[in-house]
Amino acid sequence: CIILCYLDDCDRNAEPKSAKKESGNTVILDTRGSGFARKGCMPSAIHLPYSKIATATNSLVIQPKAILEKLFEERGIDYLDPELKIILSCGSGV
Repeated sequence: CIILCYLDDCDRNAEPKSAKKESGNTVILDTRGSGFARKGCMPSAIHLPYSKIATATNSLVIQPKAILEKLFEERGIDYLDPELKIILSCGSGV
């Protein structure tokens, strides 16, 4: 079940927080494109569009490790924490 809140309830300008502090040991990444994310967000989810995760030339190939590390660090995600579960949601309903 995916719960969306209205955009008015989402603070898109807030500083990235460590999702671990807010959600125990789970981080939800909302990987929908910015156009879809403007319609609403999942409470406590961190927006990271798939277009930033994938390479520009091939959407089936992810970015190099250094770029992914930077994307996670910019969002306050401690990807090296072995206890942290990272869930990616694309909004496709699968």
